[in-house]
Amino acid sequence: MEKQAQGLRAQGTGDGTAFSVWTSALVLSEYLAASHQLPAGPHVELGSGRGLCGLTLAKLGVDVSRPTTSPDLVYCTDGDPEVFSLITSAATANGVDHVVQTATLEWGNRRQVDELLARLDGKPPSLMVGADLLYDVEAIPALVDTLVRLGGLRTILAFPPRHLLPAVGAVGQSCRELDSLVQHAGRHGLCVERRQQHGDILSSCVLIVEVLSEKS
Repeated sequence: MEKQAQGLRAQGTGDGTAFSVWTSALVLSEYLAASHQLPAGPHVELGSGRGLCGLTLAKLGVDVSRPTTSPDLVYCTDGDPEVFSLITSAATANGVDHVVQTATLEWGNRRQVDELLARLDGKPPSLMVGADLLYDVEAIPALVDTLVRLGGLRTILAFPPRHLLPAVGAVGQSCRELDSLVQHAGRHGLCVERRQQHGDILSSCVLIVEVLSEKS
């Protein structure tokens, strides 16, 4: 299979966090495209921005679906609804507009979580993904709260370490983002497992981790 991230066409231009396609999104999209163990939908992208990872999931779902099977729905979510027109245009350009939906979702906003779950018929998403969501360490508790309330069994996150910590013994160097994610996820019975490091040096790499529930 060709790399879906390279085949997808992004739409629109703009500045600001939500309007940029970050390296982490490219790395995560390629990771998803190379995976042979993606569960059936529905899927949710958190902090979608221009929606590259959500579009990748949608494209993968359409490609593997048989004519008699409904493609997996993908919900691209963001706290800034202004990005949704870009996502919708990109979904149309890539032939996945029939499976991509958008939803406003600010982390920690329980009303918006409930509204999204209602659109999922009360069922938790089988997979959630997000790229470059950990740049603000102070927002990680709200992100974890959102993961817990959505009830997904598996979340894949990609991010560049920005807040490095000194190496400790044989454990090696870590970062505040990962330590905080592990700490807050653990309080809710979730575990965090490192899957891949894209790049040899921690200070200039992209980490891919999975947040898993005890039920997974």
